[in-house]
Amino acid sequence: MRRMFKPASIPMGVRWYADATSPALDRLTSFATSYFNRVRRCTLDSTTGAITGFYGEVTPSTFYGGTDEVMVQFPKMYYKNPLDPSAGSRHMEPMLSETPRPGYKLHPAWIVNSVERPFIYASAFEASNGTGDKLRSIANAAVLVSQTETVFRTRAQARNADPSSRAADGLGWQLSDYNTLAALQMLFIIDNATLDSQSKFRGRVDTTSACKTGYTSSIDVDSAGKNVDTGNGSGESTQGAGLASFAWRGIENFYGNVYKWTDGIKFNGYRVWIADHGFNDDAVATPYVDTGLDLPAGGWFVLADILYSSTYDYLFLPKTASASVDYTTYFCDGVYTTHTGLTALFSNGSWNYAPVAAIAGAFDANANNAASYSRDLIGGRLVFK
Repeated sequence: MRRMFKPASIPMGVRWYADATSPALDRLTSFATSYFNRVRRCTLDSTTGAITGFYGEVTPSTFYGGTDEVMVQFPKMYYKNPLDPSAGSRHMEPMLSETPRPGYKLHPAWIVNSVERPFIYASAFEASNGTGDKLRSIANAAVLVSQTETVFRTRAQARNADPSSRAADGLGWQLSDYNTLAALQMLFIIDNATLDSQSKFRGRVDTTSACKTGYTSSIDVDSAGKNVDTGNGSGESTQGAGLASFAWRGIENFYGNVYKWTDGIKFNGYRVWIADHGFNDDAVATPYVDTGLDLPAGGWFVLADILYSSTYDYLFLPKTASASVDYTTYFCDGVYTTHTGLTALFSNGSWNYAPVAAIAGAFDANANNAASYSRDLIGGRLVFK
């Protein structure tokens, strides 16, 4: 019998003081695990996206390496993130509620072209290439790299029975998008009460190449027994410090190993444009929306202050270029915003960061290259909505 989880009645959240350099966050309520207990690895039919099993219900070899895609189910998240602009104590308070309540709104990751989704499904594993040039999320596979964002998007949408319709409406199988990333980032800091993600898991950041998927599964990827099956939880493999794959709430290598192309966001002369469907590489136009917010021009710097408006109160993008090069402060991750043309986003760091591996965590972002760029340290992730 499948377990049923009752949503908690009490919201939970953290307080971030924007004027403080410490990445530590204050918990505003006692930490409740009920939402995260409902976050589960599952398998989805590789075309229709129908649920075919949950972790613990399916033979591990079939679950992790069968014909279905291994994903992580995230229930709806309602949030509020008020900003107190008081000088000297300016702070934000991201709060999570599992049910609607006054002052809260559904996070945009669960809204696609005005359609509300009860769940979103993030890939448990970084994208590999499957038969017919379709992205996969399975264990014990080589991570796909050295492809443009366009190629990743096309191969993600090719999973659908009708790729052209899903390319237009944003539903079904897609390349993971910015709204999804921002939701996961908010969940991460509420879960861990810190902006320093690498204080929890360093990630695979001190080596010379990407590793295969599945070190957080039951499959012995390298025949050396370095895998650790984290299931629905969090943990890391025994590959070694700076080399280890890890899972946070079922998502392997949320950061590190390879950068991930992140769809649904563009930068035009530093102006941020966001879409929840109809993703493309063309000049900015509908369905992309002008946020009215601009990235700073600053090269590499530590993410410190973040963009904010009453509409776009969920972003984790830089507002100012910090003069600090101390990656133990603020968000403890690096961002790159030098280019002034039409650019795309890849995020969450890669293996290529020794000896400055501390910049490659959950908030690492590179907005310096066009969607036509490719490198052996850039991959992607599937999402199903």
